[in-house]
Amino acid sequence: MRRVFVADTLVPGQSLVVDGQTGHHFARVLRLEVGETLVVAGTNGPHDAVAVSVDSKRGTATLEIGGGTPRRDPIVRVLIVQGMAKGDKVDEVIQRTTELGVWGVWITAMERTVGRLTADRASAKVVRWQRIAEEAASQSQRDIVPQVAYYSAAPGLQTVLAEVSPHRVLLLDERETKRGIRQALKSSTSNWRELPGPVVLVVGPEGGFSDAERSWWVDTFRAESVTLGGRILRTETAGLVAATAVFCESGELGG
Repeated sequence: MRRVFVADTLVPGQSLVVDGQTGHHFARVLRLEVGETLVVAGTNGPHDAVAVSVDSKRGTATLEIGGGTPRRDPIVRVLIVQGMAKGDKVDEVIQRTTELGVWGVWITAMERTVGRLTADRASAKVVRWQRIAEEAASQSQRDIVPQVAYYSAAPGLQTVLAEVSPHRVLLLDERETKRGIRQALKSSTSNWRELPGPVVLVVGPEGGFSDAERSWWVDTFRAESVTLGGRILRTETAGLVAATAVFCESGELGG
């Protein structure tokens, strides 16, 4: 079912006008019709809604909010800190991990990042990445749109990451050969539904982590290096595989 995301608390019976880019998409691209039902995901969860009027010229739709619907998002919050990668690889990371159910994707420049972003380019990229996340969240019937952000240096990342109080920080390190991610996750907690903060998965760029970065993550966040097995995965693949392992271990994949 089609889904709209709004930063509002929803109340059954209220009238909600959807405009801007989202309204244009629903009214003129998807051709939403009066009487059609959809889901509106607000700050207090998803709700049923029905279109009561659609203005294709203005690109707006008015919805009447109904009752709440079952939540679909994972209880466990997974945050991916992705080393900035070349080309459209970040787009793929955001799309696939959003579909899977991650809580956030934070892109950061690392020592071996190729092609750093200027401030202007970074702002434009974040807008594009957030739109990709919203489209993927809608397609996969998420309750939230993951937060996408870009950090050009470790100090800025350190401040915001400390604010979310990570439960665990796992460094997906090609040099690690003994401690696997499954072993690390099994020792994580006895109750996945009561984690105080997100599980953070740190993925290096194409060239991997430098020794200084490994030390920084260990010293700053007590990060644990883990392996994903004997294969060397691409940077755009590693986070998706690791997030899948977290959701599998926590029972979020239907187990």
